[in-house]
Amino acid sequence: MTEELGSKVTIERKGVNDVEAEVVSIKMGGARDVHATDVNITQGGVQTVQADKVWVRQGGVQNVNGAETIVRQGGVVHVNSHNLDITQGGVVLVQTTNAKTISSQVGAVIADGDVTLDQSSAKGLLVRGDATIDQGAVGGLVAREVVMKNGAAGFIIARKVQGDVSVIFGPLESILFGTSFGIGLGLIVWLRDKLRTS
Repeated sequence: MTEELGSKVTIERKGVNDVEAEVVSIKMGGARDVHATDVNITQGGVQTVQADKVWVRQGGVQNVNGAETIVRQGGVVHVNSHNLDITQGGVVLVQTTNAKTISSQVGAVIADGDVTLDQSSAKGLLVRGDATIDQGAVGGLVAREVVMKNGAAGFIIARKVQGDVSVIFGPLESILFGTSFGIGLGLIVWLRDKLRTS
């Protein structure tokens, strides 16, 4: 099924292949590829979404490319979005400008702007801006400035760190772990790009 741009498409309780429309709403259904301005997924699944605004509620998506992505009790494997907001959800790999998570699990985040983890955890954060962690945990964190309230980290590399911070590694261990983490993250990104081209 392929729809024309300028239309509104609702997919309910069925699966379709490709959808191209201005507004796409998926309820308890699924689609392979969705290209739209606004996409709303409720208790459904999609392989790839390309949209300006993406809402995922109790659903799952393999790849999201969008200007604004909001996940509520859902999961996404890879997100490439200008702004990401997750509540009680999970994402494996995030490439974003800004990200905010509440009660969520995240694998790796690569952000050009700021990242906030509120009662959330992440394996690794690579942030050009500031990172704020409130009652959360991070395996590895590299950021310009870090504000942590009642949180823990495996290691932190930052110009300035404030707050109640519990760090597992010292400076030497952090450098070794950071190098390993960087190589591992680089391999993940390389593998992802390799899989996209094949």
